[in-house]
This record gives sequence, C-alpha cells and structure tokens, in this order.
Amino acid sequence: MVNLSEYRENEIISRLNLTILILLAAVLLLGIVTYNKSSYQHSLSDELTTKEKKRKEVTQENEKIKQEQKKIDDSVGTQDVIAASEFFNDKYFVWSTWKMYSQNMNDLKTRYPNLESNKYVDISGMSVGTGNSPNSDYSVETYTTINNNEIAEIINQNRQYDDKVTKRLLYKVSTFEEGKYDIETLKAYSEAL
Repeated sequence: MVNLSEYRENEIISRLNLTILILLAAVLLLGIVTYNKSSYQHSLSDELTTKEKKRKEVTQENEKIKQEQKKIDDSVGTQDVIAASEFFNDKYFVWSTWKMYSQNMNDLKTRYPNLESNKYVDISGMSVGTGNSPNSDYSVETYTTINNNEIAEIINQNRQYDDKVTKRLLYKVSTFEEGKYDIETLKAYSEAL
C-alpha cells in the first residue's frame, strides 16, 4: 500500500513538474514573441532607412531640377518677371480688411509706379467698399510665352464674404524689361465660372 506521505510527495513533485512545464512554455512563448517583435522592429527600421535614403535622393534630384529650371528661366528672362509677378499678385489679390487692401495698393504704387497709369489694372486703392471687407486669396498657374521676359498667368481669385463666396478667373500677361514690371493684359472671365 502506498504511504500517505509518499502520495503527497508524488503529488507535490507532479505539481512542481507541471509548474516548471508551464513556466518553460511561458518562457518559450515569451522568447518567440520577443524575437518576432525584434525582427519586426528591425524590418521597420530597415524600411525607414530605405525610405529616408529614397527621400534624400528625391530631394537632391528635385534641387537639381530647380537649378536647371532656374537656368532655363534666366536664359529666357522669366526669372525676374516671375518674381515681380508673385509680389504683385500677393499684394493685389490677398487681403482681409479694407485697410490692408489700401496698404497693399500703396506698396504696389511704391514698387511699380508705372502701373498707376496702366489701363489694365487699378492700384489707386480707391476701390474699397463699405462695411466688412471680404477675405481675398488666389491661386495661379504660370506659363511662359514665345516672348522673352514675358509670362502668362491664369489666376483664380476667391473672395469670402460673411454670407457668400465669389470667384473670378483672370488671364494676365506681364513683362519685366529694363528693371520695370508691366502688365500687358489683365482680363476677368467671370462668365466662365
């Protein structure tokens, strides 16, 4: 007959063996999970490094393209007219108060006094409204023309009032010659919208 103490001893040994087996399984499972996470982390790190390298290559290539475009713009004389036109557009089409609009027109008169007598554009600053000013902004697509020192632009102007939004589509041709910016054409195409 089995002794009671032997029975308890065997039961304790069985429980101890089961506990050790469960702990070994848990350690093994934890090791597998840790290895998988570590592998995944290394995979992500490698992917990130590859993408960062690709981004740097693309940035360098874009910079080369910008330099080549600048050389082309300089050779056809559009660099100066593009810069002058951007300044003009930022002043002429962007404002949020009538005071800002008037100040922008004064800035244009100071920088481009010849535009005061231009028949296509009014920079007098007198066309302010009453009440609240709309918030005006724009987007532009710039094109070169067959003439040196000349660009054509398609401009989308948005004016946000308290109760409505108006849009204007404009076509502008401008030049920059002998240090002077001039607008050859500025036509609004409101019927196209």
